[in-house]
Order: sequence, then C-alpha cells, then structure tokens
Amino acid sequence: MGDPPDAGDARRLLVGVNIPAHQTRGVDTLEFWPDYGSGPLWRHGAAISPRDVDVDPSLAERLIRWNAEYAEDKIPLEGPGDVKWMTEGRNLLAELRRQTAGGITIDTTEPWWADQP
Repeated sequence: MGDPPDAGDARRLLVGVNIPAHQTRGVDTLEFWPDYGSGPLWRHGAAISPRDVDVDPSLAERLIRWNAEYAEDKIPLEGPGDVKWMTEGRNLLAELRRQTAGGITIDTTEPWWADQP
C-alpha cells in the first residue's frame, strides 16, 4: 500500500495550483524574489506563476512583466541598483500583500524590499 503522504508531498501538490486566499488562511506563505525567468513568487523553493495566486489578473500580469526585466544590476547588491525598477517592485509587493491579506503571507528575505521612508 505504500507510505502515507507527508506534509512535503502536500506542499509539492500545491505548486502551480490556484488556491483562493480565503482557503489558505494561516496556511500558505509565498516568498517574493525576482529572478531570471522564474519568479517573482516562490512556494517552498519552487517558482509559481502570479496567475496561480488569487489576485487581480492585471496585478498578476504586471508582476510577470516586471520580473521579466530582472537583471542582477537592477537590485542594490553593489550600489543603488535600478531605482525605478526597485520602486515599481516595492509598489507591486505592497499591492500583492493587500490583495492576499488574511490568506497568504508574502515574505521577503532581502532588506531592500522593506518599506522605504
């Protein structure tokens, strides 16, 4: 009969599945991390399309377009990065958090995504 599924199996099944925010309260966490090709959303180390998150389709498309412009010189690893691109990313992150509030947590690991004064 085999071993029962573990939590890791359940997480892998979630990748690429549209999960409405109201069904994931306190369960789902996504990471905001732009990258070449994939991103800017990740779940348990796997990229997911913004189209697979219960947000306004126009936000999903803006996230995809913005991420497509990613290059390492855009982020402030050494120097200021691309200020316009970073500002747009912070705005998209804020809108994403508003639209997923109460259902999906959007985490960041880099300090430059923090709110700016």
